[in-house]
Amino acid sequence: MLNEQEVRQALLLAKKLQTAVLADKKASQTFGKRLRPLLENPHDKPFLIHLLDVAFRSNSYQATANFVRKLLAQHEESWHIFSGLEQQMMKLFQWIGYRFSGISIPFMQLKISQITQSVVFVKDSSSFAKLNKTRTAED
Repeated sequence: MLNEQEVRQALLLAKKLQTAVLADKKASQTFGKRLRPLLENPHDKPFLIHLLDVAFRSNSYQATANFVRKLLAQHEESWHIFSGLEQQMMKLFQWIGYRFSGISIPFMQLKISQITQSVVFVKDSSSFAKLNKTRTAED
């Protein structure tokens, strides 16, 4: 059970994090636009969670490519959450990109990181290091 001071500290931290995200209006608006189709069609959420989760979990590009290819084929009805260009890239990936996993998977990981950077910190990123340094100094 949290005591009163811990609750206050958690609320202050949440407010500080929210203020930082809202200060970067462009990033939050861009991510909000990306998130809207998912909120309007919650049945697409499991597909997206699986895609995002596997994109960073395995150390094997080929294993990741095989999984993503299968996932894309099984959930083609959820592709509407992606832009037209991204849909074309997924088709290209399914046709031939999966065979060049050493190129296609790092590209996919980079694209995912760029899209989610305002709300998700990648462990080895400079933004994560900066946040971690700040948080350590606050403790």
